[in-house]
Amino acid sequence: MASTEYNLIFCTKSYPYSKAVEGTFIDPEISCLNSSFKSIILLPESIEGKKQEIPSNILISTDFANVIQNRSFTSIIETFLQVIISPYLYKELFKNPAKTMRIYSIIQIIENLAIAIRTKKWILKYIGENNIDLKKTIFYTYWLNKITIGLCLAKQQCPDIKIISRAHGGDLYEERSPFSYIPFRPIFFPYIDKIFADSIKGKDYLINKFPEYSPLFSTARLGVPQQGFFSEISNDKVFRIVSCSFLVPVKRIDLLIKGLEILGKKNTDKIFEWTHIGDGPLRSELEKLAEKRLPKNLNYRFLGYVPEGGVISYYKNNMIDVFINVSSSEGTPVSIMEAQSCGIPVIATDVGGNSEIVDEFNGAIISKDPDPSEIAKKIIMFLTNTNQLKGKKVSSYHNWNTYYNSEKNHTEFIRDMINSTMNGK
Repeated sequence: MASTEYNLIFCTKSYPYSKAVEGTFIDPEISCLNSSFKSIILLPESIEGKKQEIPSNILISTDFANVIQNRSFTSIIETFLQVIISPYLYKELFKNPAKTMRIYSIIQIIENLAIAIRTKKWILKYIGENNIDLKKTIFYTYWLNKITIGLCLAKQQCPDIKIISRAHGGDLYEERSPFSYIPFRPIFFPYIDKIFADSIKGKDYLINKFPEYSPLFSTARLGVPQQGFFSEISNDKVFRIVSCSFLVPVKRIDLLIKGLEILGKKNTDKIFEWTHIGDGPLRSELEKLAEKRLPKNLNYRFLGYVPEGGVISYYKNNMIDVFINVSSSEGTPVSIMEAQSCGIPVIATDVGGNSEIVDEFNGAIISKDPDPSEIAKKIIMFLTNTNQLKGKKVSSYHNWNTYYNSEKNHTEFIRDMINSTMNGK
């Protein structure tokens, strides 16, 4: 039963039609939202892929995606005409010509504004046709993107619309976008009730970049559920390392392989095992690199994609000594939260929110651009002190329970969301 009288209209990229990364984030949150709101309507931008199971009382509007993704000639021309007469097009173009007067930037501006205009039109129609009570409804966008902009455009005509947005990685840090540019910031910030970054570092980034809007920014950490077990330390003289990510360049698994190569060659009297969970376009290339570079005392395997629950099941049924993440860019990785929820110490690069979730007590932070030898040295630290490793396991679990317990975090986020919209900022 809902604990509030309020309704939620929840905008996603594809959830619940595609598991991908978004489903990993949203799954732990959706049950908390469902128990807290009188009704929930999901508005995914894309409805491709298999629809996953969600609570039966949550409604989905597929019409929104059909309108947003409409590629008909008539629709494209109509939207383009609306874009070129929009004052926001020219306000953005001339805001910072050094950044905006480039082909990529112009394309981004037009594409974002086009989707925003379609979103505005659809939202205003939906509100009218369904008699939406705006005084008791929150519009929540999971990403700080073009859909959020569309809601802001709609709010100009319906000031009672209440808008909450999360911000994670590529939708938060401009440096992660080509040419370090994200369109329409901060033009539409005045229309948003609250923006929740997924880390303190993310919130501070927004405050430093847009200090005049500092009251708008807050932190709402993500989280994962309690697992109910501790992963075991190896007891057979093999030191086991695990990583979990998509196999794409930003994850730098090639760099990890080079670090593991040094680890094995400098510790020939030891046996190591590295397991990578996750698939991606670089898998074949990385498997060849591992075969070429890794010494015989460092066994490895690429598990590829595992089904829902498969990562946690692996942690439960296998001995693991340390989890490692060497990404060049991150928000706050769910993969690290999952490892800590199972009591696994973590080594991670000092990027994004990693330094908030990993420290010297529950693991180790390495520089944002480490060389392979630094990676090897950090792993050796864990190898040489079993008692320290046991202590880091306990601290890792404690850190999860304190800061990344999904039930606690989502409950707090929902409370802050309602307070930010229904009870004043």
